[in-house]
Amino acid sequence: PGNYILLEITDTGHGMEEKTRDRIFDPYFTTKKITQGTGLGLSVVDGIVKKHDGCISVLSQLDRGTTFQVYFPVAQIQNENSSETPLQANGIYGTENIMLVEDEEDVLSSTQAILESMGYRIWPFLDSVLAIRTFEKQPDAFDLVITDMTMPKMTGKELCQRVRELGSDIPIILCSGFNPDLTTGAIQQAGISRAVQKPVTGRDLARIIREELGRPKSR
Repeated sequence: PGNYILLEITDTGHGMEEKTRDRIFDPYFTTKKITQGTGLGLSVVDGIVKKHDGCISVLSQLDRGTTFQVYFPVAQIQNENSSETPLQANGIYGTENIMLVEDEEDVLSSTQAILESMGYRIWPFLDSVLAIRTFEKQPDAFDLVITDMTMPKMTGKELCQRVRELGSDIPIILCSGFNPDLTTGAIQQAGISRAVQKPVTGRDLARIIREELGRPKSR
């Protein structure tokens, strides 16, 4: 029930048989070779859509192609007379400087765009080593750090440890997929302020940012 926006994507590829179509949103399910896919893409998409109270339907025929229909509920503005934007009204708008470290360019650019739309000033880094070198030179330029976990050269956990070795008490948010090594003890030892499991929506990330920026500094 209610009003929804429909996003429809259609291809003219090979299509899928029913038993494949029934499993495409299962984590780690893939029809590709081991080195060509993780089986997590559609599972992550499904999780993000559901977090927005939406749903996905799939229509597919062998040798005809596939259509994905993604439904999102239409957002309602609660107070039309208010001069505040919905983000400001929900308390997730900010103007702080955030260092954003992510080695996947599309994820980096999309996260940057989301956070900048909320008012934040973003310093994006694809290279974690370059990020920590910049932090060493300008530690006071940043109010918060958001970093991915799995990156070449230097992991997010190692970056966090290096920031703490520099004596900084800046809030650090570490974003990661499921990682059994990220225990509570490991998080505390690395000096991570908050560990967030992917996928995370922009609104949830913004709420976490406000929570971390609002905490009293302990170092």
